[in-house]
Amino acid sequence: MNLQEQKGLFAEEGYLILEDLLSPEGLAASQIEVARLHRLGEELVAENDSAARYFQHEPYAPESRKNGVPVLRKIENTLHFSGLFNRLADHPRILRIVQHLVGPDLPKVSTRILPIGPWNPRTW
Repeated sequence: MNLQEQKGLFAEEGYLILEDLLSPEGLAASQIEVARLHRLGEELVAENDSAARYFQHEPYAPESRKNGVPVLRKIENTLHFSGLFNRLADHPRILRIVQHLVGPDLPKVSTRILPIGPWNPRTW
């Protein structure tokens, strides 16, 4: 799909799925980092740290933990918590596509991870 087709699909659907955006190694590192962030959120809650507010639990999940980590709806401000996702925000291929979709002036203010699972009606 060329950039113009991607832009049209994004305008129509509100999202864009990009196949092979990351290498297998980059994808594996991202999955490990997401699991680490889930555990970090749990630690921040246990320590009553104010930063725990950036880790929102998924209310629709049938259980509160999956694969040993808390089930989260979203993780806000990942630029602050993750060097990996901070670097991904500057990934040349990601930037090229995002700039084509929304324009060239992209301040890197914040990032968000939405690890939405199949139990959430928003995914249907």
